[in-house]
Amino acid sequence: MRNRLRANLLCFDACPFLANVYGHRQFSRLLVREFGLTLFRIHPVSANRMILKNRNHPGSTFLMRTALLAFLILTFWGFNERGIAAPGPFAVSLDGNIVHVASGFLFPNKIGDFERVMARQYDVNGRDVSVGYNHKKPQIAAIIFVHQTRGRVLDTEFVVRENEIVAQHEGTKLVDHGTALITPKKTPALMANYEYTDNFAGRVQLLRSRLLVAQRGEWDIEYRFTYPASEGASAASLVEFLQSSFPWPETIQTGR
Repeated sequence: MRNRLRANLLCFDACPFLANVYGHRQFSRLLVREFGLTLFRIHPVSANRMILKNRNHPGSTFLMRTALLAFLILTFWGFNERGIAAPGPFAVSLDGNIVHVASGFLFPNKIGDFERVMARQYDVNGRDVSVGYNHKKPQIAAIIFVHQTRGRVLDTEFVVRENEIVAQHEGTKLVDHGTALITPKKTPALMANYEYTDNFAGRVQLLRSRLLVAQRGEWDIEYRFTYPASEGASAASLVEFLQSSFPWPETIQTGR
């Protein structure tokens, strides 16, 4: 059974807003793994590196730069030699934020009133992941995907993700499409807005959905927002807030 960071991450079945939004990724990826944590013992190696040894698997080690320690270790049981680190794609900061190690993206516990509720891994090497956020009132499900480009240009990747939405939700209607600005630094992205009827927060209703896709280096960064159409402008403004507030790292890793 997988361990879970119960203080910050809720299991998939407990996320009423995200469950139907995540559905298409569940079946289109070879591997889906929820974020879990494993206990490691710290072994200093040099002035700027250390090794974390997994106590459950004595032969395994994890080399880490000590300069990143504040972002990669959460001491759940006190400030001693034992710490918490992610066995897969994510590491945990002292304040509970999570970092996607391969790309350097940091996902805070909260962004405004959006609360982080989910982290998922879709591939074996941890270079295809997503993190989900919920907003309670008005109800909004937000997912940020980070994965390598696989050699596809941005326009091609955008069409692939558009087709996923249409295939997953019968009767999907394209409301509009174009470009948008995301991140505090106003990074350009391709955007499309949709309407469809589906189950959300326990009932079938008309929904609004926004897709945003951007690229930087070897990485695709994809945002998906879903909320009841009845929430109207109030939900739309919060979507704009999150897409413009989520920061990208200054330097994004190559992923190799």
